[in-house]
Parts: sequence; structure tokens; C-alpha cells
Amino acid sequence: MKPGPQRKCHAGCTYRYLPLGHNLVDMDLELRHMELVCRIHEAGSISHAARRLGISQPSLTAALNRIEKAVGGRLFLRGQQGITPTDLGMFLLERAKPLVEEVKALTVAVRRRAESGEREVLRIALAPTPYLGDFLAAVEARVRLSATVEFGFADLLGRLNSGTLDAAVLGYAPALRLDLGPGLRLRHLVEAEPCWVAMSRRHPLAGSSQLSLDDLAEQDWVAPPGGDFDGTTAAFESACRDAGFVPRVRYRMADSAAITQLLVRTKAVIVAQPTCRCPEGVAAIPLKDDPITFRSTFVWRPEALSNGDSIFELLVRAYDAVIDNNDGYRSWWDANPWAHLDPAWKIGDKGHV
Repeated sequence: MKPGPQRKCHAGCTYRYLPLGHNLVDMDLELRHMELVCRIHEAGSISHAARRLGISQPSLTAALNRIEKAVGGRLFLRGQQGITPTDLGMFLLERAKPLVEEVKALTVAVRRRAESGEREVLRIALAPTPYLGDFLAAVEARVRLSATVEFGFADLLGRLNSGTLDAAVLGYAPALRLDLGPGLRLRHLVEAEPCWVAMSRRHPLAGSSQLSLDDLAEQDWVAPPGGDFDGTTAAFESACRDAGFVPRVRYRMADSAAITQLLVRTKAVIVAQPTCRCPEGVAAIPLKDDPITFRSTFVWRPEALSNGDSIFELLVRAYDAVIDNNDGYRSWWDANPWAHLDPAWKIGDKGHV
């Protein structure tokens, strides 16, 4: 029997479906078989999977039957509501999905390298931070960049895992879990950065050297930009409840210029990074006992960024350069070495990297 027509899988690999009478019992399970099983599971039914793959339902059913015969058991139970994986099917799916995704990512990476030549474009993303300009300039001197500045912890992590992003500086509440896919590497820039509070210099509390969170119970708050994505909003609300109040959030905005205008012209307050460069008319004040903290982590794909450790050292230097943006943070930093444990933080005689 002749094999069927050529088709392409989602990873871009060319393959042929074997004819119904072909014997797979003595053949190894191949990537194309695993991808087919994964696509059926994702679609939820044979008919939906067939439409997505662009083949007839009988052809897909026959292909699945051959795969089941090859592995020696049923992979799905068929019913009126669709298909349900058997124990054997789940065993295969749990192991096949990471392999299929990894091959997809590898195919994309190889094609990008072939298209861009020896000096590959590094796709990197990071949230708005006071040190991003210095960091990106230092990286650009070593590799070509395609950089995006955006909020979105879960989205960035998903793109790293799928291979559509090469590196990212992730900022997030420490309570969030980092689910890294196989092969990804990480180093923590800051284990726990204390959150401060920013307000107009004309605010009645602006002259304070330090504030307790409960000092701010009656204030109007600006929601943390990106906080719904990185867990900051939940951490902020939890800390306020622990301090005995529910924060009165009146404003939600992500544009830094708009936030600055709001702070200068009103009595609103906002959670701020201790490294922020306060514009004219705005003050940043530490919170007593650090009730809200923030973690920053550099994550990268080694196959796309072979010198990830040296890029991380550039990130450390960029962060170190902004520690002195506000009075008091350098002394806190030096007094809390547990907050920056990575070996790249080698403190010299003057307290700088």
C-alpha cells in the first residue's frame, strides 16, 4: 500500500499518514504519533480534531486506531460528549506534550537562527522599571535586541515556556509560583524588594521619614500598575487587611505620566519601587516593617541565550546604579543581604557592585 499525501504538523514537520492496513506493532512511537494524540485531546473529540487538522474524520479515526494498536491499548474512550483519556492515554499525554512543545520551540529557534544569520535577535521582555534603560543599552552592546516593555507575569512566562520569547525580567509578588518549563534557567535579581509609597510633596504625610501601612488607612489609593498580572494587587490588599483596613482604591491607570500628574495634583497615594526616580513634586517614603515585597527574576532559554549568566551580571549592575535614587534605600539594602542572595551581588568596599 502507498502512504497517504504529505501533510505538515503544527511544528512544521512534514509527514504522511500511513494507510489503514499498515502494521505499526513493531514500530517505535514517533513524534508525529504523539502530536496526533495531543491534538485529539486538545480538540476534545475526533470530529473537532479532524477539522483542525484538515483531514477527514474516518482517516483520523483509522490513524488513532493504528496508534492504539502500536502501544497496545486504548488511549481514549469515545462517547456522545466527546473523548476521555484512559489511564494509558493520560500516561502518554503527560509525557508526550512536553516533547511536542519542545520540538516546536526547537524548530522555531533553528529557523530564526537560519534566517537571522550568526548574530541572532534576542527577544526579551521586562516590566517598566527604573533600570531598564541602562540594562537594555548594556545588552544591546552585546547582542541584537527585540525588546518589549509590558506588564503580564503569566503571559510572559507562557511565552518563555513556548519558545516565543527568549528572556524576561519578571517582577512579581513572592507568593506567586514560577512554573518553568523544561530547559529554562533563572536567577533572582532581588528576592524581596520592599515596596514604598509615593505621594505629592504637598501631602500632609510627605514629610515623614517612614510610614506604617495603617497610617494610610484613610487615603485614596491608585491601584498598582500591572498588579492584577503580577500579584502585587493581591499582596497589597492582603497587607492592608493585616493592618486593619480595606484600601480605598479610587484610581486605576498604567501610564506613568498620568499617575505623576494625579499624585502631584491630588492627595492620592500609590505603592512604589524604592528605586523609582521621583519626578518633581513627588516623594517616595519607606513603609515600616516592609509589609509588601516584590521579587525580580531573570529567566532565559539557554539555547537562545548561551551567555545568560553574563547578561544577568549586566542586570545586577543596572539595578545597583539605581539603588541610590532615594535616600535610605542603600542603607536598607546593605542591612538586608538576605534580599539579594545571588553570588553576582559582590559588594565592594563602598557598598557597590
